[in-house]
Amino acid sequence: MNRSIARIVLALVAVVLAAEALSPLRGGSLPQRMATHWGGDNRANGWSSATGLLLLSISVAVVCVAVLVTAMLARTPRVRGFWPTLTGLAGFVGGAIGGSTALTVHLARNSPDPLTTPGPTPLQLVAVIGSAMLFGAVAALAGRTAPARDPLSTVLRSPELGAGPQDVLMWHRSMSTRLFVLVGLAVVAVGVVLAVLGEGAVAIVMAALGGLIIAGLSRIGVSADQRGLTVSYGWWAWPRTVIPVRDMASVDAIDIDPGQWGGWGYRGSLRLFDRAAVVLRSGEGLRVKLRNGSTFAVTVDDAATGAAVLQRELADGSANANTSA
Repeated sequence: MNRSIARIVLALVAVVLAAEALSPLRGGSLPQRMATHWGGDNRANGWSSATGLLLLSISVAVVCVAVLVTAMLARTPRVRGFWPTLTGLAGFVGGAIGGSTALTVHLARNSPDPLTTPGPTPLQLVAVIGSAMLFGAVAALAGRTAPARDPLSTVLRSPELGAGPQDVLMWHRSMSTRLFVLVGLAVVAVGVVLAVLGEGAVAIVMAALGGLIIAGLSRIGVSADQRGLTVSYGWWAWPRTVIPVRDMASVDAIDIDPGQWGGWGYRGSLRLFDRAAVVLRSGEGLRVKLRNGSTFAVTVDDAATGAAVLQRELADGSANANTSA
C-alpha cells in the first residue's frame, strides 16, 4: 500500500467512525433512558441517558478521528511501529464504541420498553467486534506507510566463535519471569469474580484465555542455528516465532529498553506494524532486521553469541549465493 492510498484508507475509516458515533442523531428522538448493559441472563442491569451515550460516543470518535488524521498528515519519522499501533488502536476502539452505540440505539428503538430491552444476540456481538477488528487492522496497515525510523539502541559486540567453516553451530538460551505468572493468575481471578457476580460464561472464558496467554509469556526459549531464529513461548514451547536465515537482512545484539519497544510482553506485529518484540526485561537481546523492512527483537541472555551464530549463517548464505551466481 503506497502512501497516497493509505491516506485515502485512513480518511475512509475516520468518516465511518464519525458516522457510527453520530448514529443516535438519526432516526428520530430517543427515550430519555436506555439499557446499555446486560447480565448473563440477557436482562438489562445498566442504563444511560441518550445524552450521555451520545457524548461518550462523540468524545471517543473525536479522539480516534484526530489520531487517524494526524497519521495521514505525519511527516516526522517516529519509532517504527508507532503509527501502525496508534492507528490500529484508534480504528479498533472507535469501531467498538461506535458500533456498540449504534447497536444500543437499534435495540432501544425496537423495544416496547427501553428500560427492559433484551440484550444483543451473539450474532450482533460478533458483528460489532468483527467490524471493530476490521477497522483496526485496516487502519494499522495504512499506518505502516507513515514515516518511520528504527529505535536508537546500543549495539553489543559479538564474540569470536572459534569455529571452522564445516562446523555446524547451534545456540539456545531460555529465560523466565514470575511477573507474567502473577499477572496471568490475577486475570483468571478477575474472571472468577465476574462469574460469581453473574456476568456469565463469556467473562470466564475470556479471562481464562487472557490469563493463559499472559502466563505463556512467563517463559521463552530462543534458538539460533543454520535454519534461523526460533522463539518458543510457554512451558510447553508453543506457539513459536520462526525467522529463517533467508529472510534476514542483518542481526545484532543490542541493549533493549522496554520503553522504546512499547513496554513488556509481546509488543507489535510483524505483519501489521513491521515491528515486533518479546520483552521480558530490560538489557541485552537479539534484533533481527528482515529483508522486507520489518524488525524483530527478543530479550535473552548471551545475546551476543546468538547474534554471532546468525551472522555467520548470513555470511555463509551470501557467499553461497555469490558462488552460484
